[in-house]
Amino acid sequence: MCVGPCKPACHLEIIKSAEEYEYTKEGDIIIGGVLTVSMFQPEDYFTGLTCIYPSAPNYKYLVDFLYVIDAHNKNPHILPNATLGYRIYDSCGDPRKAIKHLLQILSGSREPVPNYSCTGVGQTAGVIGDLISETTIPIAQILTVFGYTQISYGATDPVLSNRINFPYFFRPTGNDYSYYLVISKIAKYFHWDWVGIITFDDDRGESDHQLLKQYLSSENICIEFTLKITNIMHRDMIARKTLKKSTTDVVILCGAVNLQIALHFDFLSDMLSEKTFIFTSNWLHYNHILAFSHRLFHCSLLLMQNKEQYPKNSPYGPFSKQFHPSRYPNDKLLENIWMHYHSCLSKNRQKNEAFEKALNRRLHNCSGQESLSTIDMFNNGFHTLNMVLAVDMLVTAVHYVYNSLGNGISWGNRKMFNYRNKVHHYLKNMFIRYGPDQVLSLNEHGEFVSIYLIMNLYRKSAEQTDWKIFGTYTPWKPEHLKLEIAQELIQWKNKDNQVHHYLKNMFIRYGPDQVLSLNEHGEFVSIYLIMNLYRKSAEQTDWKIFGTYTPWKPEHLKLEIAQELIQWKNKDNQ
Repeated sequence: MCVGPCKPACHLEIIKSAEEYEYTKEGDIIIGGVLTVSMFQPEDYFTGLTCIYPSAPNYKYLVDFLYVIDAHNKNPHILPNATLGYRIYDSCGDPRKAIKHLLQILSGSREPVPNYSCTGVGQTAGVIGDLISETTIPIAQILTVFGYTQISYGATDPVLSNRINFPYFFRPTGNDYSYYLVISKIAKYFHWDWVGIITFDDDRGESDHQLLKQYLSSENICIEFTLKITNIMHRDMIARKTLKKSTTDVVILCGAVNLQIALHFDFLSDMLSEKTFIFTSNWLHYNHILAFSHRLFHCSLLLMQNKEQYPKNSPYGPFSKQFHPSRYPNDKLLENIWMHYHSCLSKNRQKNEAFEKALNRRLHNCSGQESLSTIDMFNNGFHTLNMVLAVDMLVTAVHYVYNSLGNGISWGNRKMFNYRNKVHHYLKNMFIRYGPDQVLSLNEHGEFVSIYLIMNLYRKSAEQTDWKIFGTYTPWKPEHLKLEIAQELIQWKNKDNQVHHYLKNMFIRYGPDQVLSLNEHGEFVSIYLIMNLYRKSAEQTDWKIFGTYTPWKPEHLKLEIAQELIQWKNKDNQ
């Protein structure tokens, strides 16, 4: 019994964010979105939710989301007599914010209320998100309980491929296992007998490391070193010593990528500048932090799927140009991007001071002519169509559910229909046309099977990095045709590296009907000639070929000898 004001034994409060990044549009059917555009500040983990490093490339995925919704709302055949709405939030790559925003989407209120919906109009059909696995997995765990369909636009953790634990989860890209398989095939193609591995020192890093080792071992590729990046400085110093002693030219990056590993990786950059890297599209999410213009990434290899390829006359261009702080003054995320990339002052003096301190540069009054299209990272060519595919998949599935209800259900009741536990059934058998001659379909793990592009990064100018596609891996082709590489397009880090790679795959025509190639020991395999020396005159010795040994012939045909051509020293020998 309390005397005076009573205080509960356990008082829980939701941690408040310094700023909320929320995008809403009312509609008859709601598509939820939890996106990673900014990054959270690790130092503030227990005191608040502070978002930093707003990313123009990641903001483009938000533009993609809005673009697809807008296009479908203009198409009267998708959802007749109904409109699509959305509730989109920036998780900042923080699992706590991701869960908070997911509950806001499901409850339809600004304050997250578990297992309660106060939406008057608009049924939530599913959720898009997130970009990274750290936030996507807790979202999937909650949505699985409620039966809502989820489509990620970038998470690659293999855990999400488990259809028993995550039957409502889908993604338009492969998981990390498939990427490591392709990497092992590339290493085998270039005869990289020894490689190094860099990963983060956590459970995910360890499991991915073991899997990558397994794939490399199957191709007879050895691992010279494995660096496990940590938050402990003396461990990083040990890593520097390991790198200094290493002789391999090739380093594979594996495991989950996050803000901490990106920053620690930057600490080792001077020791890695002469290495050739192979990395997956996960690292693209941190392009704005790692700055791929850094010489560290030049002449390295990047794997990605579903690369963006809008034609020049696409309506996407005009649509994206409308996003400007003058048109959307309440869009704090857009304001942050203008401050970060254009060094523009905001109307908030305290915020200006914080940004100037974080960016270590002065902000100024901008002219108003600035735009997203003038930000190099917004148009750097590393963008994927994953968000476009994800939203299109979900809306198409809703379209099938909506039209399957039959003429007996009125348009009004269709709008109020509960789409939970329904949408994912239509996704399982979905096909999407991707380009003029490719149709994507989902595999048994709920992942679209598409071509892997193998790209080479190189320096275009002092401030700009460019890329070119020099190879592809096509999963559905016969084994000997899956990997296609045009070596002449690759720019290596140094001449020795380039000569080394070309020599290993060299063929030489030797005579009218013989082609020589290098074996696994770097040696040309050719015919052995067996010759007989004899005296031609008192002062001169001659020779004649009387036999051959051909290594690649069947065993009983390898040795061929014409005894009648031999001159022996004496009759007995003969």
